[in-house]
Amino acid sequence: MMTRIEGHFQEWIPALINADKIDHLRIDGEGTLDGSGQVYWNAFRGARGAKNLDVPRPRLMFIRDSQDVKVSGLHFKDSGFWNLHIYRCNNVVIDALDIRAGAGSPSTDGVDIDSSQNVTVSNCRISNNDDCIALKGTKGPLAMEDKDSPPVEHIHVIGCTFERGGGFVTCGSEATFVRDVIIEKCTALPNVHRVDPASETSHGYAAVV
Repeated sequence: MMTRIEGHFQEWIPALINADKIDHLRIDGEGTLDGSGQVYWNAFRGARGAKNLDVPRPRLMFIRDSQDVKVSGLHFKDSGFWNLHIYRCNNVVIDALDIRAGAGSPSTDGVDIDSSQNVTVSNCRISNNDDCIALKGTKGPLAMEDKDSPPVEHIHVIGCTFERGGGFVTCGSEATFVRDVIIEKCTALPNVHRVDPASETSHGYAAVV
């Protein structure tokens, strides 16, 4: 499908769950979204020198162009790529998610907040092998003029536990304008670490805190 990925649009493998222009969206419960990611991780690791988009890998959930969204209570397990990606959404609550991907999983961001405003991430537990929460926009020499990538603004991260990852809340490699970000009352367990540079092919993030 034509979708938003890494700051632009292209044909890409769909997420397990995709939502487009669905206002007042609620996705909740105690179920598990299992991405069976090992097969995708192996394919990526086997393509030596591959960049993120060289090997198609699915996200678990992608929500775009929606207002008043809440995703809560779910377990995200072993995504092939990013776990939860929201793009150009406003008034979003992400609450009490348990997001886990194995230590050897490439680019398994927990929550990607892309060109979205008024987003609260609360009471989530994240253990992965890349950014726990990444703030994203676009990139390249024309990034400042990209009308498809409005600023990431008014972000509140509260009461989350970061078990493993490349950073708590980061400006992803596609971050352009990021404003008004508050992170409070979060817990980092001892095994949270920066990803080994030898194990990843794409960097460019800088920690907000």
